[in-house]
Amino acid sequence: MVKQFTQGGESDGELFSQIGKFALSKAVHEQLGVAVTGEPGDVWLIGIKDKETSGFAQVRAINPTTVHLRYLYSDSLPMVLELGYAAIKLAKQMGFETIYANERRDSPMMRDLGFIKTTDSGKTKFCRWESSPI
Repeated sequence: MVKQFTQGGESDGELFSQIGKFALSKAVHEQLGVAVTGEPGDVWLIGIKDKETSGFAQVRAINPTTVHLRYLYSDSLPMVLELGYAAIKLAKQMGFETIYANERRDSPMMRDLGFIKTTDSGKTKFCRWESSPI
């Protein structure tokens, strides 16, 4: 199950209680390659399994046509894929033409979700992946 929250709303307390253990985890930061941050208006997708938070994704509108999938995390590949598909569906529902992520260049999950590499300098572990949800 995936629950959706928009940061900056009345449900921030519930949102932060759901993602707190991940947002403060050094191991999660290392896996993602960055610390977890957010700002009002960001949409968080929280993966729930057996009544426990098992992962999260966050999307942020960049401009009227593009949304950034900033985080996609779970220890469980099926949950990562469920969250990824939920993010793509959300981008489509909101009318965005492009959803992109900066993810590890060898990420099989991005391919599984239908993203393609669009920028890869080869100088870092990460590259830009894009999808067109429309």
